[in-house]
Amino acid sequence: TINVVNINTAGTMENIKLLDQGKVDGFIGQKDSIDSYASVNPTLVKELRENWITLYKEPVQLIANRKSGIKSITDLDSKHTVYVGKEGSGSESTWVRFMLANPDYKKVNTKNADQADALKAVIKDPNAVMFFVSGLNSAFTKAVDAIAATEGLRFVKINDRAITNSESTTGEELFSYAKIPAKTFPNLQKGWFFSRSTKTVATESVFVVSPKWIEKNGKEALDDLVSAVIDVQPKIYEAANGEL
Repeated sequence: TINVVNINTAGTMENIKLLDQGKVDGFIGQKDSIDSYASVNPTLVKELRENWITLYKEPVQLIANRKSGIKSITDLDSKHTVYVGKEGSGSESTWVRFMLANPDYKKVNTKNADQADALKAVIKDPNAVMFFVSGLNSAFTKAVDAIAATEGLRFVKINDRAITNSESTTGEELFSYAKIPAKTFPNLQKGWFFSRSTKTVATESVFVVSPKWIEKNGKEALDDLVSAVIDVQPKIYEAANGEL
């Protein structure tokens, strides 16, 4: 058996830094954010890629004030501010990949903030939007949907082909088209008369183990760990994305 201690962090970029520093043995994180770390430690990212296990897909979620008139991510320009989560979060890293895919997004103002503060900003300012990556079973998104009708909030579709055409450092797909099915978050997805599906993109959430842990414990231990993760993979998916 393996004794697992969970550590709360700001997100994927902090996770991989902690692993690189030898402070954690593994983590769950976003595939696109791990790939971004190749500019810092390409050897580590290569080793992680050899052993990672895909757990589920995480859709990118963009929320705006209905008074903003923003319906698509391509509507964002220099008068807008996008809140991308805490410094070191996977959401922040994903936004950086979006800017690399489409330089037009570099015109948009960017701010770091936790989800609660970002939500307050969007409610108050029609030119503010919040950007985050999360499974659809997120308690936060459900809480936002509960106040979306009274506070005038809505999902913004992400339909930029430049994003889905972007590739990893090894030429792999980083983002795929996805849909948040209608009625998943009925208030955030409400159109003129009814809830509608929301076009977006998704990245993969992967489980990785430190090469140092593998070296210390051996290939047999890694095989046992991988088998255990694969066995519970359906439950992990359900926890992250419900029945979707």
